[in-house]
Amino acid sequence: MLVGCGQQRHLISSNEGIADCSDAEVYKTLYINKIDAKVSLNDDSYDAKLVLYYVPDSIIFLSASNAGFEIVRIGVFQDSTVLINRIDKMVFILKNDSMGNPPPVNFNDLEFLLDKNIRCRKKEGAVRKDDLLVYDFSVQDIAKYARVNRVNQDLHNFEFFQKKTGEYLVGEFAADGEIVLYSNFIVDNITIKARGGNLTLNKILEIDLKVNKAKYDFILL
Repeated sequence: MLVGCGQQRHLISSNEGIADCSDAEVYKTLYINKIDAKVSLNDDSYDAKLVLYYVPDSIIFLSASNAGFEIVRIGVFQDSTVLINRIDKMVFILKNDSMGNPPPVNFNDLEFLLDKNIRCRKKEGAVRKDDLLVYDFSVQDIAKYARVNRVNQDLHNFEFFQKKTGEYLVGEFAADGEIVLYSNFIVDNITIKARGGNLTLNKILEIDLKVNKAKYDFILL
């Protein structure tokens, strides 16, 4: 799953053809809807439409729906993650300050993947391997790598792996624009293959993560 650092890589410098990111768009919110996706949850697969909503330093929200019925809804905050499984009527709540092993990925990691402005600000800390920049945010017991195109800062792939628990989030981007995500984090196994979507900047969206407590089981992680 993880690719180690080779000796051929070296710290980047300003004269090696690295994008200056001056064209990275600044926004208050990012909203993408009508993303075509196939969602595999355990042994079941669904054709789905995804909605992604991101407010810098605040929330990352993802919703997947099939034929107008929401399958899953996820809200990631600085201090916690909430996942609502509409099919099995379950709500998973993860607090970042819990006494257990830390999760493989947190809000800052996901924000780095979503926001090119953040990747640009941190590019001097990356190492270069061929046409890629490799970012290493690994901490004790957690391996964290992201690889981007060194010229335009577009994501190539990423891996987050908790060595003690075996939990992971892995993603890769194909040349045709498809992104494939694999994860066993919070839920047992989920795979999302997605492409397309309509992008809107600075849209204000009200996020609702409430459910009928009489109908859902709550699991604190």
